[in-house]
Amino acid sequence: MQSLDHTVTDKQDVRHMTNVQMARLGVRLLEAEDLVLQCIVCGETWIPDTDSTGKLAFNYWRCPRRCNE
Repeated sequence: MQSLDHTVTDKQDVRHMTNVQMARLGVRLLEAEDLVLQCIVCGETWIPDTDSTGKLAFNYWRCPRRCNE
């Protein structure tokens, strides 16, 4: 079950979030231009998927190793 914070976050663009908000999700933004995220728990890095309009995919902030679910 997702918490309220995660539900709201799914609709926000990480490029407009504060470091504190991202830390609550267990991620940090390494590169804003290329949108590279890093998991605070395991250190895994990834580039979230976007649709044809550039909108981030649902649950884009989740680590590929599922550390921050």
